[in-house]
Amino acid sequence: MKSTNLPHTLWNRIPCLLLVLRTIPLCLSLVVFGCATSNENIAKVPEKRLVAQAQKKAEAIPTEIVAQTGTATDKNLDQRQRLRALPNKYLSQNIVVQPEIKRAVKSALTAKANGDVEGARASLEQLAINHPTLSGIKLHLGDIAIIAGQLDKAKDYYQQVISVNSDNYFAYNRLGSLYRQQGSFAQAKANYQAALTSWPAFAEAHLNLAILFDLYIGDKASALHHYKIYQLLSENNQRRVKGWIVDVSAQLQRANSD
Repeated sequence: MKSTNLPHTLWNRIPCLLLVLRTIPLCLSLVVFGCATSNENIAKVPEKRLVAQAQKKAEAIPTEIVAQTGTATDKNLDQRQRLRALPNKYLSQNIVVQPEIKRAVKSALTAKANGDVEGARASLEQLAINHPTLSGIKLHLGDIAIIAGQLDKAKDYYQQVISVNSDNYFAYNRLGSLYRQQGSFAQAKANYQAALTSWPAFAEAHLNLAILFDLYIGDKASALHHYKIYQLLSENNQRRVKGWIVDVSAQLQRANSD
């Protein structure tokens, strides 16, 4: 395993798993209940197969997010519109979930938020048994495993999510963060990129990929590219990301002048 030790001054740039687990401002019925098109067996999918799947998806990233982001206001607006116009393969599935299932999942998440993590886990586990093709249920079980510090179990849940719905970009993003934490940077990169293949305008995956390139892989040009796209897509034009863009830009300028 590779070391992930970093200078103290860089820790504030590391993507924390709490950031990954924050509430996503999307419609609950579509985000929570991603569904498969078939009743594929999801008991436990070989990790190598899922990593290869993520790498294959990463190769299909639309050219719209490969081009360098401009800096002029009008160009940024045009870039933002083009990115947001790209298909969201996950949400475009238009999954229909029965109201009673929605209520049950919402109740479990409320219990989790109120500190009853074990009660939430039990409810979600039963829901996962009863509705094995709803990928979002196992996504939440993975999140609960992270709260309990069970990272391998969380990874297994997220891999099961992908086996059910290969366009669930939330699972790819979470897997990327787990692989990054464990020092598997190539696999982290593949999963972040797979998330962007499913939804090129997924700002959080751009930020995580930028930090991975910046602090762990050392590809400053790619880091700058994804920082800029994150800034472009982010509703909260964060001051800290602006600072990182200035920092990485200065590093690239110094490197080019040597």
